[in-house]
Amino acid sequence: MKFLLKIVISALLLLSALFAGATAHADSQTIKVGIYDYKPLVYQDSDSAPHGFFIDILNHIATRENWSLQYSYGTWQEGIGRLDRGEIDLLACVGYNDERAKRYDFAPESLLTDWGTVFRHSRVSINTIMDMEGLTVAGLKGSIYTLGFQQLASQFNVNVKLLEKDTLQELFSSAEQLDAIVTGNIAGSSYADDKKFRRTPVNYSPIKLGFATLKGRNSEILAVLSQRIKELKADSNSFYYRKHDEMLSAGSRKTLQPPVLWGIFTLVGALLISITFVITLTRMVRKKTANLENYSREISLSEERFRLAMDASRDGLWDWKILTDELYFSPGYFRMLGFEPFELPHEASTWLDRIHPDDYENALSANTECVEGLTESFAVEFRMLAKDGSWRWILSRGAAVERHSDGRTSRIIGTNTDISNLVATRNALKQSEERLMLAASAAHLGVWDWDLQKSLLEWDARVYEIYGMAPSSTQSMKQVWENSIHEDDRDEVISKLNSALSTGSFFEIEYRIVRNDGTIRTIKSFATILRENGSAVRMTGVDLDVTERRILEQQIRHTQKMDAIGRLAGGIAHDFNNKLTVILGYAELMKMLECDAAGKCEQHLDEIIKAANHSQEITRKLLSFSRDDAAESCRVDVNHMLKEMERTLGRLIGEQIDISFNLTEELWSILINPTEYDQIIMNLVVNARDAMPRGGKLVITTNNVTVSENVSASLVNATHGDYVVTTVTDSGCGIAKNILERIFDPFFTTKEAGKGTGLGLSTVYGIVLRYGGFISVNSEPGTGTTFSVYLPKYNATTTVTTAVEETDTVHGEGNILLVEDEEAVRDMIKLFLESVGFAVIVANTPEDAVEICHSARDIDCVLSDVIMPGLNGRQLSDKIYAIRPELPFVFMSGYTADIITEQGITREGHHFISKPLNFKDLKEKLLASIQPDRPAC
Repeated sequence: MKFLLKIVISALLLLSALFAGATAHADSQTIKVGIYDYKPLVYQDSDSAPHGFFIDILNHIATRENWSLQYSYGTWQEGIGRLDRGEIDLLACVGYNDERAKRYDFAPESLLTDWGTVFRHSRVSINTIMDMEGLTVAGLKGSIYTLGFQQLASQFNVNVKLLEKDTLQELFSSAEQLDAIVTGNIAGSSYADDKKFRRTPVNYSPIKLGFATLKGRNSEILAVLSQRIKELKADSNSFYYRKHDEMLSAGSRKTLQPPVLWGIFTLVGALLISITFVITLTRMVRKKTANLENYSREISLSEERFRLAMDASRDGLWDWKILTDELYFSPGYFRMLGFEPFELPHEASTWLDRIHPDDYENALSANTECVEGLTESFAVEFRMLAKDGSWRWILSRGAAVERHSDGRTSRIIGTNTDISNLVATRNALKQSEERLMLAASAAHLGVWDWDLQKSLLEWDARVYEIYGMAPSSTQSMKQVWENSIHEDDRDEVISKLNSALSTGSFFEIEYRIVRNDGTIRTIKSFATILRENGSAVRMTGVDLDVTERRILEQQIRHTQKMDAIGRLAGGIAHDFNNKLTVILGYAELMKMLECDAAGKCEQHLDEIIKAANHSQEITRKLLSFSRDDAAESCRVDVNHMLKEMERTLGRLIGEQIDISFNLTEELWSILINPTEYDQIIMNLVVNARDAMPRGGKLVITTNNVTVSENVSASLVNATHGDYVVTTVTDSGCGIAKNILERIFDPFFTTKEAGKGTGLGLSTVYGIVLRYGGFISVNSEPGTGTTFSVYLPKYNATTTVTTAVEETDTVHGEGNILLVEDEEAVRDMIKLFLESVGFAVIVANTPEDAVEICHSARDIDCVLSDVIMPGLNGRQLSDKIYAIRPELPFVFMSGYTADIITEQGITREGHHFISKPLNFKDLKEKLLASIQPDRPAC
């Protein structure tokens, strides 16, 4: 009974307290609060009463603190103006930044954190800030989100047209004028759901929203607000969270307050019921306490293990409660950046302010997508600024662990891992691969890899290029490769490949391939074979297209062969010319002496001279082939020469062959000896005539042609430049491929015995090369042949030598030192010189000539062979010049001019005459040397 009395007394005391609270408003504090339309956080509805999350929380606190609230409604600009003028005590829903903190005081505990968000019109697509270039964008006038967007656009150099409105209603009502709207995420979502605007992934500037007062005023009100908000946030079941969930789910439930009396009876009933369970609960609590102590120990042990694991992994743990903007960073999070845990605050700025500007958008987007419910988790790499000023590469992983009913995330937990060393290794590997690819590209190497176990052959882009294929081919590349091998090389390549796979570790081969367009290329392939347990498992190699190289090598071999043949021809001509010099010399001398015997034998002498001259013509052809430079050149109009030759050529080829000319107007000139050009055309026309025994067509064409470097690389002896091209085309029997390679060889002929010397085309070849030109030949059996002769365009700076008209009216006079090692030639020359008036001193060897120059002072000129045993012509002249520097020299030789040039005797003051000697020329050159004022031939 006493116990029941105590309960009743307690209930009566509680009722007294409740009634006392009901009358306490008589001494309440009046606070003026400014509000504006920023639904659902703060707004004025159709009933003109204030509503919103901020209003609900402020009214809740005001009830507890006995405050009387007077709300003043207007736009954002009007509200901030009233606060500045002191007309209101508080302004609700104000975003914090450092600039505003200089003028206003904020409650230390913010009510919530919201993000700046871009809302796009349905007609445009926006995924990143870069997509907003040139768009029309609107925001609230003076809003912190509008300012934040301007800074973001400036940071990424994005130009937009920015409009400012007074209210959100005005913003979202201007749909047709705007491409996008920037505002807070919560308020924007409230309006966008019913309009033509949709949220984009572009989020920026997390902002703390709370209550603000004018600087230095109402600090007590702010302190109370901050404390009450903090208490509400600490209780997950508090009025704060109920209203927060209602706001996010756009619900508008009204909580009905029961009558006070009903509350009293309920409380009394609860107290009575509680007494019934007190004893039972006490016993249960004791038992549960024991269980909880065991569980607590297990939790502590588990937490210790987790802490040790995080320390061992060197990862940093972070935990973000989005609704309250609470952030936790583990010690490892700070230490990986070089900080101690107490040096940085547990705030979003600790993360955001240290992200590299180039990585900011990517890192923020990954987190935002998870917050918006677009992804369950994320992993993103970015750089963070360490304490020592360096940038550390961080791999951040996070996952949503708590969500609201609308799908938005309320909590994310994740880890940060320092991957700087991994990124450095990865970059080094990438650079190494790039260097390897650049080196392979510079060397024109194609890289391939063949997995033998999977029978998978992979090519890089260069190999596809070599084989003339598109990289997108989906065929079996091994089969494609085998089919591409030239049928004449395929068996050998496959055989060597199988042999290398069976026993070797290296594979090297050269073979031909046939591209899809029919062109044939020569490939050099190298490969290394990898083995496991003795079996080949992988083959990696490179391919090199050596087609141009092999063509060039073939050209070089051909040139070397022709040079060798030329030197051989020159050597033969030298000996032959010496004999012809003797024959011609004595025959001419006998006719010149006019003795009785000579007169009776004049006919026989003419035959000897005729035969010698014919033999001399053969040696001249040999010397032309071997690049003798002795012929005199002048500027030649090719078209004019061909017109002059037209009648002669017609008689030469006969009536069965139809000859025509196709001469290009304004043809360039060339520098050549006219006789030698005539010789080129005659030889080519004769060859064409012989290829058409039953008649046919012969066409001679002239053109101006500029040869590029690419074209010259594929032609023998060709260099790039300007050329006059003479083309001789016949409709004859053509030339077989095996013969085509030898047509320019001296003494090679396919004609019957007695019908050709085999020197015609070799003579043409020698003349053309001597003048810096080249020849191309196109022929197929049965389709005819085309010879194209390329001769360099005349250069106005080229020196043209004009021959001096010969004269035999002047007799020789002076003392000549004759140096010749062959006795018959020496005697013949001595006899001739003495017969025309010269005095001759004979030296059998170069050493004798030097001795004579020491003793004899009456020498006017030295006539010397070039190639002799002991000293050659250059060495002899050097020794004689040391004794008698004033003596002139005339050199003679049966060798080619290029060999003479190698001997170094073509210096100023020297004259040269080729064997067999033209004695009139010899006399003139000797007189020109002794008498410098006379012109020489």
